Amino acid sequence: MTYQPDEQVIGSSASMTVKTTGNRVVNPSSQTARYKTQWCAQFYAAAELTRRGYLVSMTFGNATASDLIVQSPGGYPFTVDVKGQSTKNFWLIQRRPDNAAHYFILVYLPPAFEPPRFFVLSCSQLMGHRAEYEQASTVRGKYRDDLGGMNWSTALSHEGQWEILPE
Repeated sequence: MTYQPDEQVIGSSASMTVKTTGNRVVNPSSQTARYKTQWCAQFYAAAELTRRGYLVSMTFGNATASDLIVQSPGGYPFTVDVKGQSTKNFWLIQRRPDNAAHYFILVYLPPAFEPPRFFVLSCSQLMGHRAEYEQASTVRGKYRDDLGGMNWSTALSHEGQWEILPE
């Protein structure tokens, strides 16, 4: 980014600074795009759950234990981690202890404002896929625990699997 004489800082946080040049907001980094994708994914997941009759609360802040706190139509509480991406890439997922009351919703946000795609997995399903990826990568000598997760194609069998959530 080059300096512009009329450039001014209009907002700042630990992860980014937003500047303007005239009436135009200058995109500070690709980190901002990932941040926007994650927020969109969380709101889409919350909206879809609400549409299906669930009560949803969003958690805010860094390093929260989960993104959504949910109550099923039948009154069962559970938590959800939402992972969003706008490209058909590897799903980066941190290791988590198995928890029967915790789920993952992976949200793919396609280009050109097409409808999002949802992949719904229990914690044990996702950690099982993560373990499979770890095993295959370790055999090849290319595994790093901080970069664990699962391939895009692995998630496809979980697309639209809302029925695994508590009723």
